[in-house]
Amino acid sequence: MKIGIFDCPSGAAGDMILGALIDCGADSERIESALMSLGVEELEGVEIKEVFRSGVRAVKFEPLIGHHHHHSQGENHHHQHRHLPDIERMIDAADLPEKVQQDSKAVFSMIAKAEAQVHGTTPEKVHFHEVGAADSIADIVGCCFGIYLLGFEKMYCPKVAIGSGTVQCAHGVMPVPAPATEILIRGLNVFRGEADTELLTPTGAAILKYFCLPGEPPAYNNVRSGYGAGSKEFAKMANIIRLTEGSSGDEQLMEKAVMMETNVDDSTGELVGSLAGELAGNESCLDVWTEPVYMKKGRPGVKFCVLCRAEDLDKIAEIVFRSGITLGIRYQTMDRITLQREFETAEIEGCEVRLKKGFYNGEQVFCKPEFSDCRKLAEMKELSPARALNTITGHLK
Repeated sequence: MKIGIFDCPSGAAGDMILGALIDCGADSERIESALMSLGVEELEGVEIKEVFRSGVRAVKFEPLIGHHHHHSQGENHHHQHRHLPDIERMIDAADLPEKVQQDSKAVFSMIAKAEAQVHGTTPEKVHFHEVGAADSIADIVGCCFGIYLLGFEKMYCPKVAIGSGTVQCAHGVMPVPAPATEILIRGLNVFRGEADTELLTPTGAAILKYFCLPGEPPAYNNVRSGYGAGSKEFAKMANIIRLTEGSSGDEQLMEKAVMMETNVDDSTGELVGSLAGELAGNESCLDVWTEPVYMKKGRPGVKFCVLCRAEDLDKIAEIVFRSGITLGIRYQTMDRITLQREFETAEIEGCEVRLKKGFYNGEQVFCKPEFSDCRKLAEMKELSPARALNTITGHLK
């Protein structure tokens, strides 16, 4: 499996990430052509060049924005305003693969939701300042296209530096991380870093959160790496981000998951069951279950447990909190081993039966019919569900 790992000791911005993608093999000419198809008036082209940061060679990506300079980490954030629907229309009209359009709009939507939360409005009404500028549009769409070109199956960001101090934004001087960035980094592993300035921009945070799993990757063979450069020079560190392409073998079955849990002793069975049913039908929820527990004062209760991917933590937490069953949630990130899965349909005794198959290193080790189809066969043949299951299992041998 082809994986990508971002190392971010000096933070991340969209131009740095895109520089690393290009240095790691993403076709810069195709990226430039795609960006010019966006029809952004201010975007006159792009400049891609080799630079050195603390003696380390890296690629610097810079959109050419009329007479205005492109901004990176810690620089003033004043730009043309656009709304989310304006940017989405640009992306839909551009010459981009459908997957890149979907990813680009999803990243912008993440930023819009964070900004809306900060300013008490809706994502559609948010006035984009920094990320509505031509350079940030180029950074986000370019990164989504670069990741598409490199074809990573999974990406990881073990941790990312956020910086400290203050930053000048469109709304005035803000503490680092800026309010929207603070929301976007939830679910990522972060640390302050060595510089008293903004190291992680909202654009960089959104791209890393959307594409990457937090924490360390599984064991892998190092294939190649690329380095992207930021605009500033720092005294104590190289202002670069590294992207490593790795190939993992047997460890491809390993993935990161988040287990959330809360103890409940003052809700009703109906409410707990309703929430479990709602989450079971949510594609962001990997599993949901309850466990009986005894709480303080001898009260019987339930431990409500949910398993989800790290990037879905906020989404699932919101559903749980809005249900009204708890005031707090515990969560921890853990490793999960899964089989590679395939689904197929077989006709058995005149009934279509969906089969779930699992493979370990290419060998099928699991096959099970959907029980709802077992019931359907049982009704057709006037059998008990157990006999219907035996009938289907017999045909599969």
